Amino acid sequence: MKQVRISYQFATGIVCLSLFAGCGGGDSGNDGPPVKVADSSSSSDSGDTTGDAAPSTSDDAAMTSSAPSSSDAGPTITDTGGDTVTFKGRVTIEGARPQLPALVAAGDANVKDEVCKENDVPDDSVRGEGDGLADVFIYVRKMPDGVEVPATPEDPVALDQMGCRFVPQGMFVRVGQTLLMKNSDPVSHNVRTASLSNPINQIVQPNDQEGIPVTYERAERVPVQTRCDLHVWMSAYHLPVETPWNAVTAMDGSFEISGIPPGEWEFTVWHGAKGYIEKSFEFEASAGQTVEQNFSVPASELTK
Repeated sequence: MKQVRISYQFATGIVCLSLFAGCGGGDSGNDGPPVKVADSSSSSDSGDTTGDAAPSTSDDAAMTSSAPSSSDAGPTITDTGGDTVTFKGRVTIEGARPQLPALVAAGDANVKDEVCKENDVPDDSVRGEGDGLADVFIYVRKMPDGVEVPATPEDPVALDQMGCRFVPQGMFVRVGQTLLMKNSDPVSHNVRTASLSNPINQIVQPNDQEGIPVTYERAERVPVQTRCDLHVWMSAYHLPVETPWNAVTAMDGSFEISGIPPGEWEFTVWHGAKGYIEKSFEFEASAGQTVEQNFSVPASELTK
């Protein structure tokens, strides 16, 4: 299986051509344009380990505008033993969770693909259980000088399409790690990312469990929105990063990042329906300490 790469120098041209061609909207039997992967390049902020590339679209910029801190007064730091630091907590919703209608109702006559209307397709943009907020990205914004970053995992990660939904809704992929774009549905899907740094616009054929491999060569500042032009309600987020110290919140809003080297750290907390929950959350911890911090988001800020 050959991995597809395209040099960064052609990124802008490919995206511009896509705008004229109607990205991914053509014949579902077409394999689509080659997968684009950008070259490595230095960040404008040498201290930002996420690459700090400029937001890719005006929509991205609007979604990621700065917001007041929603964290508690300060983290709780306890001695739990060991050689590293653990960062954990929960992200919760203040008020009643927004009740969002299904994106596609079962049996909808306006949807041509039977697999997409066998069941309701829920709106996954504000998922969670109880007061927990799922699919929140907690990731390194800046780390201490001299920290050795572990090697990129050789095992790939997968972005699947099942029941005309992306699975998972939120995920990380390391720079240099293989991302496999799969399709568990019996119909074609299109994977298109809203990014100028790492654009993808690729048809994924029905029942493709081998997957189309993509390797990111540059980190992003904020999670990349992923859509399917053939089924326009489909949406998810993933984030290429250079470090392993990241987490996506579970359905109850909880997260835990272990194995963090001691020192002064800066994290970002971000959600697709809100943008920045915390653009810059900082703490300093010594070996064997656990840092616990909860974050909250008003329910009114999770509806568009």
